[in-house]
Amino acid sequence: MSDEQKNKATSLRPLIRPLSIGRVQLANNLIMAPIAGTTTGPFRGLCHRFGAGLTVSELISAAGIVYDRDFSKNRRYLVRGEAESPAAVQLFGADPKQMAEAIRRLLSHPEYGTYELIDINMGCPVPKVVKTGAGAALMERPDVAEALVRHAVDAAEGVPVTVKIRSGVDERKITAPELAVRLQEAGAAAVALHARTTKQRYAGKADYELMAKVKSEIDIPLIGSGDITDSSDLERMHAIAKVDGFMVGRAAIGRPWLFTELQTNARTPAGIKARALSDLLAGLTDLLGEKTALAEIRTQLAAAVKGYPHASLWRGRFFTASEVGELKQLIDEFFVDETALD
Repeated sequence: MSDEQKNKATSLRPLIRPLSIGRVQLANNLIMAPIAGTTTGPFRGLCHRFGAGLTVSELISAAGIVYDRDFSKNRRYLVRGEAESPAAVQLFGADPKQMAEAIRRLLSHPEYGTYELIDINMGCPVPKVVKTGAGAALMERPDVAEALVRHAVDAAEGVPVTVKIRSGVDERKITAPELAVRLQEAGAAAVALHARTTKQRYAGKADYELMAKVKSEIDIPLIGSGDITDSSDLERMHAIAKVDGFMVGRAAIGRPWLFTELQTNARTPAGIKARALSDLLAGLTDLLGEKTALAEIRTQLAAAVKGYPHASLWRGRFFTASEVGELKQLIDEFFVDETALD
């Protein structure tokens, strides 16, 4: 690491620090966001290996937990990664009693009931979630949102309950500050704010000024989410909003080593990247089977090679691999000398 990188890492130490959420102590305040199709157990385990303080599962339907009697349909979402701790399981739903039942069922399970935190999704803008009254639809339903948290906290019996929200429905209906206060009063141990509206989805810029307003309204930890790609983004978010933690999202897809880079400001060696992606492939194969693993890792590999010369050619080679062994060989071939690709 160069002197400049060492100085940069030192300057980040006041920002990257331990964080307590309820009774759970995180080694640091860098959190991997829940992302559908990405945050499987194998990927979350890699994020911990590279220094994430907390990981969160893909969103899971509370109704699905209630009616999935043997957990077979939700197993792929609930299996934890190697050395993945602490971790949160994220649930979505719009029925407070059903949410409570789902949490009780989950926590009574000998394997899947070991998550250290429970997170309730009130920020997903995907229509199939919103149309059920869940996800980002709850930004307009504060009474239901508050009841969900109260029921969840009662059912969790001491396991901290956190909530992920958005700014509001659109720029005319910014409800995050008021809702965050109500969620705190209902017993939430922390709030994560993706500072975009439901209408924005992932377009435009995250509103760090709004984040600052939410931070000033609550006493529980506020986790900031939106537009974090490198250490300078951590500095900018903290300078404006003084958040307690940082939630890393799309920038970490295919790049679990980002958590190390955020803490050291040093580039990850090519060999480490290759080993991480090969480990992810192996983990997905064990969890999902070879055919599904080959399909689901494509998004991650596409993100991993984005920006390199001939990336589209390599994506084509990755996507047409028909066996795990073949794909692993391609991963090793790509990263054998990353400097030659720059």
